[in-house]
Amino acid sequence: MVKEMYRQCLVEGFSGEGAQNERLFGSLEPLSLVIGLDAPEVAEIHEEIGALIYRQYLGKALKTGGIGDKEEQFLAQIKGVLDLDDAKCDVVVREQKVEYVSNLVNKLFLDPSVEAAAVTKVRDAAALYDVDLVEELEVNSFRLEKMFSVEVEELIDSGELDTGDTSALEEVCESLHVTEERAQEILQVIVQKKAVGGILQASALVRQDRADEMKEELDRMLRFASLLPGAVSTPGVSAELKQEMYMLYQASSLGSEID
Repeated sequence: MVKEMYRQCLVEGFSGEGAQNERLFGSLEPLSLVIGLDAPEVAEIHEEIGALIYRQYLGKALKTGGIGDKEEQFLAQIKGVLDLDDAKCDVVVREQKVEYVSNLVNKLFLDPSVEAAAVTKVRDAAALYDVDLVEELEVNSFRLEKMFSVEVEELIDSGELDTGDTSALEEVCESLHVTEERAQEILQVIVQKKAVGGILQASALVRQDRADEMKEELDRMLRFASLLPGAVSTPGVSAELKQEMYMLYQASSLGSEID
């Protein structure tokens, strides 16, 4: 009962404002002596309440913008008022950062489809708070490779990834613990799929006498294909149709140069 009385007084102190806070905090030590709490008991309650405040405050801060100077000042104030141990406070802060990134990963795979922007958010948060997705969160290889595939596909579509500059790909590999060999395998599957889809779409446009749109589609396909070391396999399009597409593409390209 005595401990609960002191605990409630402490919670009330943090719920008040300005001068009211200062009066309550200033009376904590006399109060603990009057009601018969010794130093270890007071420290135990302070640690309990401090950890609770840290978790609640950090949980909200991490979701709404991160931990900046304002948040650091508030946490330092709590630490000072409750005379909390630095190491224990650091542990709580670290736990909250790790939990935040873990929640982002779990939420990512709760959605029907994994979005590139969400993957980037996970990687950015992990980098900002120095959270290792494998060593600390134990994210399995399936999820890591799925995140890698989604973000690489976005890099390809946006044109950020080309044969001359693979720095963006290297950054994603490192943060998601995907080896160079495995990254090349995944990249080849993605590019092959996009290239095949592009030539099939182009062949459909040829049949509809939409040569200009066919050329645009083939231009996209060629950009994808340039990321592959060899030829793109397109078994769904006949040799005759490929020849026709090639001639139309060549004629269209020459026409553009003349214009």
